[in-house]
Amino acid sequence: MKSVLILFACLTFPVVLNASEDLIYQSGFESDRVGAVPAGWSVFLPKTSPNVKVVAQGAGESNHALKSVRSASGGLTAITRAFSQPQQRVLIEFSFAFSPGAGRSLNLWTFAPEGTDASQLNLCIQNGKLQQYDGRTRSWRVISKDVEPSTDPTDPIWHRLRILVDARQSGIDFWLAKPGEFKLPGSPTGTLHAYRSDLDLAGLALVSGTRLANDAWYLIDDLEIKGGLNSRVLAVSNHCQNRLLCGVGHLSPPIWIRFLLYRK
Repeated sequence: MKSVLILFACLTFPVVLNASEDLIYQSGFESDRVGAVPAGWSVFLPKTSPNVKVVAQGAGESNHALKSVRSASGGLTAITRAFSQPQQRVLIEFSFAFSPGAGRSLNLWTFAPEGTDASQLNLCIQNGKLQQYDGRTRSWRVISKDVEPSTDPTDPIWHRLRILVDARQSGIDFWLAKPGEFKLPGSPTGTLHAYRSDLDLAGLALVSGTRLANDAWYLIDDLEIKGGLNSRVLAVSNHCQNRLLCGVGHLSPPIWIRFLLYRK
């Protein structure tokens, strides 16, 4: 009876329980030199030439941000921030702005140890929609259409995004703030199926090269990455437990809850 009451409370009062987390990376790029790649970042693959550099504009009160633009380099062209050790769960949060137009204007992904491609997270803005690549169907699935491009690159429209990726879960949770705002919603905007699964998370990549559309650009600021090697994520839903694996790639926030349970 006690477990039934607990489950009922979970489904009736959606909350997220947070325990202490390990801060992997945090930067607003304020101390990085304009026109340079920020300290600690490197090229994803040899013989590629990404164009991702610090610029003198930022979100809110920030004065610097990272700007990625299309370069002539093909293939998997990106700069990466490797984690000090592989993670099983990461919480990624950042502010972003992006250019208008058809095609892809933002792209980033996580990668596995020794990985040469994206792992679980493969995120983009394409044709004005925020999307995640679904590895089951090999297609882009829409997270939200509620994003707004910046028609004036000197006055970007900023958004805030939080992403929860767990190596043992097939779904990725996304929290998206309204355009021009930084306050994230209390419940996830959506849960989308991962590109790949059962891979440890070794770092984050910001994409450049010909994967971006002609004249496309995007800005990233106030990037924060948290992890926890001993954390365990449990998803509780009033739909079937494996609903993501039953062919549904997007769950509406009111019908589910995610707890973060930690074990020593």
